[in-house]
Amino acid sequence: MLAHPRLLGTLLAALVGLLCACGGSEEAGQDGSRPSRFLSLDPKPIPSAPDAVVARRYQRLSPSPDRPWDVNRARAKYVPLEESAEAGGEYSLRLVQNEHPTILIPGPFDGSAFNSVALKVRLGRPRELVLQFLSEGEWVRTSREIEPRLGEQLRIIELDSPELSRLEGEVEHLRVSILGETQYVRLDWIDLIEKSCGSFFPDPASAPAMVGIQEDLRRSVGVSTERPVAVHFEAPERGSLHFAIGHAPRWRGEWQGASVRLVLTGPHGELARHEYPIETGTEPPWQAVRLPLAAPRGQTLEARWEIVADGEVACPLAEVGVLTEGTGPRHVLLITSDTHRSDH
Repeated sequence: MLAHPRLLGTLLAALVGLLCACGGSEEAGQDGSRPSRFLSLDPKPIPSAPDAVVARRYQRLSPSPDRPWDVNRARAKYVPLEESAEAGGEYSLRLVQNEHPTILIPGPFDGSAFNSVALKVRLGRPRELVLQFLSEGEWVRTSREIEPRLGEQLRIIELDSPELSRLEGEVEHLRVSILGETQYVRLDWIDLIEKSCGSFFPDPASAPAMVGIQEDLRRSVGVSTERPVAVHFEAPERGSLHFAIGHAPRWRGEWQGASVRLVLTGPHGELARHEYPIETGTEPPWQAVRLPLAAPRGQTLEARWEIVADGEVACPLAEVGVLTEGTGPRHVLLITSDTHRSDH
């Protein structure tokens, strides 16, 4: 049935008016309109930043029959290391007839002097390597799952974990537990290592990698007091700079009053400067930031992120990019009608 001409005219007029209002000065369907797009950027260290992450060995723990370690659920032997016989006859600890063995190593150790552990070890076919530190009456645990093929060869295995940052006082004992098929274990030494805070996050000199905070994973790089990072990009006609700051579990460092400073510069100098406090253990774990860009289109800009703190601090910087807003209409109203009657 044909629609009433006056009714159709009213509907068409309303539709045109709504489309014009939604599009602003842009006409619906105008040639050259484009959708919004996001350009992902990878921050890199500034030229003056150090090339490598600093790591320092605090103490090496070596097995010796003169100071035997307490071994449970295994038979222990101390075998001289051939490669070190001329340097004083260091030993390797060999465990046989194992059933989830544990090794208790007496301290004391300075818990504030290390935040990473490396072991030169052959584990057989384990499932998991567990380290526990007794500090101030509390056991602090960190662990790493081991692929079976990695455990069958003598190699260096590192364990980095935020839990180790809790070791502020004296460590009385270190306990090593090996879970899985461990018929034969060889342990040459254990190194207690102090690493810079930035080493716990993806190196900005390489490609970004996933960082998880409270099971929220994002593509990130690390920014630290020692290694500021920056990106260069062309300003869009209508756009904004986007990024997220990770509020990670507390690492060792001077966190009180620490913040991430963003400095935006153009060809003629500084355009903007903002600081974002670094919180620890907050909700949500990532702080999303959107900064509108007012620079002329095509102008080369630099965004630089640096840590402002009294001591060594680092955090992850994620999902950096520039959002260019589309130029077409943002909303479209579609009106359809299946039946038209002159009396309705």
